[in-house]
Amino acid sequence: MNDAPRRLPSCSEDQTTRHPVAYAHTNTAANAKLLIGPVAAGWAYDQTDSYQVVLYVGAALMMLAAVVFLALQSVVKRRTAQTAQLQ
Repeated sequence: MNDAPRRLPSCSEDQTTRHPVAYAHTNTAANAKLLIGPVAAGWAYDQTDSYQVVLYVGAALMMLAAVVFLALQSVVKRRTAQTAQLQ
């Protein structure tokens, strides 16, 4: 039995060498968001003289991301259980 403590997954060197394509996709999405977000927020402010729309859209996107994350988490758990049963 392995008594070593479990580490939480992170974007450490270990993760980038084991899953380079997933790491690249994550970085691409994050960089696109960082490029488009401030420009879109500035445009929305120019149109409405308020950041209220930007905050509401940001909050809605965060809630959508949480729902997607929870849905994917249940799918991964189910597939892991099915794989364990097959072995």
